[in-house]
Amino acid sequence: MEKPPLINCAAGLAMSGNDMQLYQRMLQTFHTIHGQDDAALRRCIVEQDAAAAQAIAHSLKGIVALLGAGALQPAAERVMRVCADDEQTDVEAWKPAVESLARELMPLLAELEQLIKDHRGEANMNTANEYLTDSNF
Repeated sequence: MEKPPLINCAAGLAMSGNDMQLYQRMLQTFHTIHGQDDAALRRCIVEQDAAAAQAIAHSLKGIVALLGAGALQPAAERVMRVCADDEQTDVEAWKPAVESLARELMPLLAELEQLIKDHRGEANMNTANEYLTDSNF
């Protein structure tokens, strides 16, 4: 059984005002800016930098819903919550949440890379177009 996509192109396209070019630019920009965030999160653990992990999570939380990848939001919110204390020095207190976010982010980044590789997502964007045609927007 095939897993459902992590990126709901129809939802992301709707968030972009049904502007296909804008949505494709948003996907590409996310990939450029956040394509290495899984590794950056792991570096935060090694460097015991809760503030940096919180900043990455905050940035991810905001953008993933716009792209149609809102399933990542709860993991980002957990990291933000456990890293919220400015004095957070106990890496063991926030390490599991950061590791979980990094793990959840990896397949999303891989899917995004494939979308971009597939003619900037045109194959999967057809699904979004069909959704918009059949919906009540």
